[in-house]
Amino acid sequence: MLEQRGSPRISTSPFPVSVLDRSNLRSVRAKVRNISKSGCRLELLKPLPLSTDVSLQFDNFEQMLNGRIAWRKDRAIGVNFVWDAQPANDKRKEKRVDVNIKAIVSDRDITWRQDVVITNASQSGCRLQIPDPHTLPDEVCIKIAALNRPVKGVIVWRRGQSAGVRLEWNYAKQMPDQVFL
Repeated sequence: MLEQRGSPRISTSPFPVSVLDRSNLRSVRAKVRNISKSGCRLELLKPLPLSTDVSLQFDNFEQMLNGRIAWRKDRAIGVNFVWDAQPANDKRKEKRVDVNIKAIVSDRDITWRQDVVITNASQSGCRLQIPDPHTLPDEVCIKIAALNRPVKGVIVWRRGQSAGVRLEWNYAKQMPDQVFL
């Protein structure tokens, strides 16, 4: 069979990765089966739909890799990496999804922490339910289960027992060598 990929795949012993569906901030764990500078093959218990925009977070690398699901077969999916994409910050063009995700919000120095619930989410932001949103610092970190590092954000509004957060994703601009280690 003729190889059609833009860069050769490296077969690996399966290693874990967190896969974040950017449309709703839900995260699942998967195993990487092979990887290249242009994409990877993942195994999941329940594969995500085709064309889903995802971010991958590897345990040994701080930045996240953007991608889009290009194919799906049984429990396997193929992810094409997208190096120049940042989530659009025009929230009027993004679909908001109602969610109920427990999270921990903290200041950037992690000297202050508070349990919260994310009640809706999009690629560029989310709404936090918190007893007193005025206690939140302007710049926060949000820890979501199944991601091994928090996501940075900026509080853009506070009302009642809710606060709006613009998310600042830490995306890689190219394939880092650490992923292959």
